[in-house]
Amino acid sequence: MRKIIVGAAVLVAAFSTAAQADIKVGGWDVSDKPDKGVCTASREYRDKDDENRMNGIALVVSKDNAGKDILVVSLAYEGWDWDKDEKTTADFKIDRRVLYRKAVWQAADKTILTGTFTQADELIDALGQGQTMYLTFDKDSEANFRIPNAGMALGAAKLCLGKG
Repeated sequence: MRKIIVGAAVLVAAFSTAAQADIKVGGWDVSDKPDKGVCTASREYRDKDDENRMNGIALVVSKDNAGKDILVVSLAYEGWDWDKDEKTTADFKIDRRVLYRKAVWQAADKTILTGTFTQADELIDALGQGQTMYLTFDKDSEANFRIPNAGMALGAAKLCLGKG
């Protein structure tokens, strides 16, 4: 559980500071924190279809106490206004395919939601094949994030954990 919290903290840091990435892979910054046991793939972009607002995605690969992969997904959107630590649920989709119904997301700050997923291999495979990630909060509220080349970035992140 400690690693999950550390992973979430790394995600927040990825969006709040201009940290230097170890490598660039397919438009993603991939960095590792060997002392923390996490590897991060992140990207930011301005959405021209949404008033040029900033979007950000950070994917942190870590291990739980049993050595199984955990994926922490952090999504930043300049148009959100969450209360810190507020929790919400949303269907988590990749290219409209529902991966998790009513996944729990927690606000790291007003513009960042973070979710933790313990069945990381399945999710990593789906992310690697997808182009767009969706959070559907209800029938009238949905957020989408472009994730091109996520498979390449996640492959590099898993390599940094010694899974290559």
